[in-house]
Amino acid sequence: MFRGRIVVLAALAACNLSDGPAGQNRTPERVARALAGEGNVTTYHNDNARTGAYLVERFLTPANVKTGTFGRLFTQMVDGQVYGQPLYVGGVAVAGKGLHNVVFVATQHNSIYAFDAADDTGGNAQPLWQKSFGPSVPAADLNTGDIPTEVGITGTPVIDDTTDTLYVVTKNKENGIHLQRIHALDITSGNERAGSPKVIEGPGYTQALRAHQRPGLVLYKGVVYAAFSSHGDNNPYHGIVFGFDAKTLDRVASFNVTPSGTRGGIWSGGCAAAVDSTGNMYVTTGNGDFDGVMNYGESVVKLSTACTLSTPAT
Repeated sequence: MFRGRIVVLAALAACNLSDGPAGQNRTPERVARALAGEGNVTTYHNDNARTGAYLVERFLTPANVKTGTFGRLFTQMVDGQVYGQPLYVGGVAVAGKGLHNVVFVATQHNSIYAFDAADDTGGNAQPLWQKSFGPSVPAADLNTGDIPTEVGITGTPVIDDTTDTLYVVTKNKENGIHLQRIHALDITSGNERAGSPKVIEGPGYTQALRAHQRPGLVLYKGVVYAAFSSHGDNNPYHGIVFGFDAKTLDRVASFNVTPSGTRGGIWSGGCAAAVDSTGNMYVTTGNGDFDGVMNYGESVVKLSTACTLSTPAT
């Protein structure tokens, strides 16, 4: 089993209450802001526009990002490779452990970790919680080397910080059967929400062994969107976007990139789909059939979330 590590840098100063390797300047004002949730990073690249902009940074400046005051704070070990972006929520009332600013990390070993963002001393030397979601898929099953060792959680999860819920897609091999599931987790404990998890299936979804949930998840207006491609471009597969009701995890939307053709996977290098201010979603597709009517391989596709993703937006 591959073991990885998470390195926490002083670059997280606004989150972890420290702007130097020694953890200086943890003022009451900074603590209050962080515990109130200012600056939460709940989705890939910070917002649905995927700008990557962190617009509430108050402490890092060109003057203090330098040798001696900027660098590694500590590391935490995890049980597998980390492909998804770690996420952050401040002021989480962790079950039995009080308020913490928390970094959430997902691994290919099908684990989610919640670490204190400030330090690794005392009780924070261990995860605040850690949950495993069943056996991962051995890389040898996939007939490709795109991800070595094992495949479990690849796409970046997404968090609804208004309900304290983290959504994530896992990939499992159980009793010789390959499955993908969508989970809704309580971020205060890691426990499954009612009705979670649910097995993923739907139009164009040919088999869980082939389906590769590489892009980050998207949360928009009560729907969690997950996009799929394949491992190593191995057939059969279609590029797909599914939308799941955030409360029930029922599938409520779907878009097949090549319904009368093949391929057209959505990899995006792990990037989540972008959503604009009017609810249009943008995805990029890989090699596959294209006719501009039903099939959209090798395209940038604009979808309307108002029409359950069934047709490209006009």
